[in-house]
Amino acid sequence: MSGFGVLASLAYVTLLITQFTIYALTSMDNMVKMSQAALESLEKQNTFEVQLVNVDGRLIWVDITNEGPKDIRVKNLLASDLIVVYFDNSSRRKVKWVGYQPNASNGLGRWYIAEVLTNGFPLELFDPIVLPAGVEGLWNKGETLRAVVELDENFNTTLPVYVVFKVVG
Repeated sequence: MSGFGVLASLAYVTLLITQFTIYALTSMDNMVKMSQAALESLEKQNTFEVQLVNVDGRLIWVDITNEGPKDIRVKNLLASDLIVVYFDNSSRRKVKWVGYQPNASNGLGRWYIAEVLTNGFPLELFDPIVLPAGVEGLWNKGETLRAVVELDENFNTTLPVYVVFKVVG
């Protein structure tokens, strides 16, 4: 083999090694960026806007808007936390956790979905929630659930009522 052939072979091998190194580094950089983005989206929990609509006797109507970043499967509402702070008729402050029960009341208090609003209108175009069953479908980002909270006792409607909501899972 001549000196030129050795030199050409060496240059070719160097070029291949350089290209492979650049490809490997670029791929690793892309994988790190994708992993960071996936981790950030996992760390972001959904936020909800809760608005009190009406109160009457034992009933509280609230609008709960999913502000994202993710859609929520409706069956995950079974593991939701809806906390109500209210005053009973003797003006004693009470704090109560209320479970999601879309079908029948257990007499201990429950909440269920009365309707789904999109931009304030009672219609749902994507992944509709099947009502009155209320355990199938997706609660999409931006949609509002008109929820009815049934407490197990009457409360003082002249004093403030606070509702806090969180979905676990």
